[in-house]
Amino acid sequence: MVDGIGSRSVNPWSATGRHRDWWLLVGLPAVAMAFVLTWPRAGWWALGAGAMVYGCGYLSFSRHRAWRRTTAEVAHTLGRLAELNGASRPGHTDRSSIVAVAVGRRLGMADAALETARHAARAGDVGRVGLDRSPTTRPGFDRETVAEWSAAIMRRAPGLAEAAEAVAPPDPEDPYLRSVRRVVQVATAFDEATCGEGLAADEALALVAAGAPDHSDEALATLGAIFGVVRR
Repeated sequence: MVDGIGSRSVNPWSATGRHRDWWLLVGLPAVAMAFVLTWPRAGWWALGAGAMVYGCGYLSFSRHRAWRRTTAEVAHTLGRLAELNGASRPGHTDRSSIVAVAVGRRLGMADAALETARHAARAGDVGRVGLDRSPTTRPGFDRETVAEWSAAIMRRAPGLAEAAEAVAPPDPEDPYLRSVRRVVQVATAFDEATCGEGLAADEALALVAAGAPDHSDEALATLGAIFGVVRR
């Protein structure tokens, strides 16, 4: 089982775990409440009070959606930087993010966790732009160093702060982020093995499993199920 499942009430596997949009659920009730409370004294003017609450909520929701779109674009751009620089193979970040989300969705992760995994998989290679034009880590710079650089860059974008913590070494103490990290690590390593080294799916899964950190079994099994590989 992936570390962190069931360890606390708020986790990426619950239907409401880290629901960033919880306040959307109270928007319409707030409008109705404003109307009910002002109707006895204000009559039809109560519609104005309700409209004000609705208008403020609508503007807030619109700004929030725009902020999330911008965050996704920033994560995608950071991933593309590594590819255009030659430090990451073309399409690696998009493929990794697709696989990470697919694995997370099969595991029942909440939308907020899937979004974090998508951003982490897309932007997690940006630290490689400081290396030479090779898709492999240059001698003297291990993967943890590159991950630290990636996380440092991602933290500059407020919307990627949580994804940065899922990328940064060592393993985060928060079981929520640690679980997201496992899914991203498995997806990224699998793409490197298949598209980078040209291994077949079963060979790639075996290679990923051999180097996977603890508590990755469920993510590995799900990845194998997606690609039709039975782990032995």
